[in-house]
Amino acid sequence: MGDDWLTKSEQFPQVIRFNSPSIAIKLQVDSYPFEALYNPDVGVNIMSYTFAKNFLRDIPLIPTNKLLKNCSRHILPSLGVLSALPIVINDFCILLNFYIFDVCDFDIMIGVPIIKLLQEGCSGKLKLKFVKGFSFSILITHAVKVKIEPLPELYPIEEVKTTKFDNFI
Repeated sequence: MGDDWLTKSEQFPQVIRFNSPSIAIKLQVDSYPFEALYNPDVGVNIMSYTFAKNFLRDIPLIPTNKLLKNCSRHILPSLGVLSALPIVINDFCILLNFYIFDVCDFDIMIGVPIIKLLQEGCSGKLKLKFVKGFSFSILITHAVKVKIEPLPELYPIEEVKTTKFDNFI
């Protein structure tokens, strides 16, 4: 199965929208403190192209066809996905993926619900709840070390599609 679900979801791009207000949170990227927006209703993490170019110059982007409807109602194409960027929030380091857009309203928006993870991180356990009251706790260290499928080998054409920030200058 692999990345079939990602490929299929990218065939029909959904437009990312801001339908609710965001709050400001403090975080660190590469040990530099920043203020970011937090809006778990957005559903994806977003980073401005300018921020990514200035602070994360050499990290390659994964091609995508996501779209963003910004505050002034313009539709913007994504410049790619920055994968597994380490972010520190409240002394917890988490790896997040970011869609890169040419926006100037903000540098970073955390658009996935991470507050519960940060709150439960102090206990060292993450409580999972399922339907009909079934729930259990898993150690966070175990959740991080869980085995996943290896990344597929890139074919030469896919390597060419992978872009870097320097190509957009």
